[in-house]
Amino acid sequence: MYSKFSTIFNAPIHIEAKNIGDYVSKNVIFKLLSEFFKFWICYFVGALGGGIFKQIQLSKIAYF
Repeated sequence: MYSKFSTIFNAPIHIEAKNIGDYVSKNVIFKLLSEFFKFWICYFVGALGGGIFKQIQLSKIAYF
């Protein structure tokens, strides 16, 4: 599950900054926020026993 979300959050982004310090701080904040969201999404899916992920995965087979 984590690897699937990693590909979504590893898309190239444009960070506009005034100087090097501003760029580094924005880059670190973006990376921490993306890891935060990945963790909680995977935690939520894991807390439900992976049922949501399996339902989506198997519904593609069942309905098509």
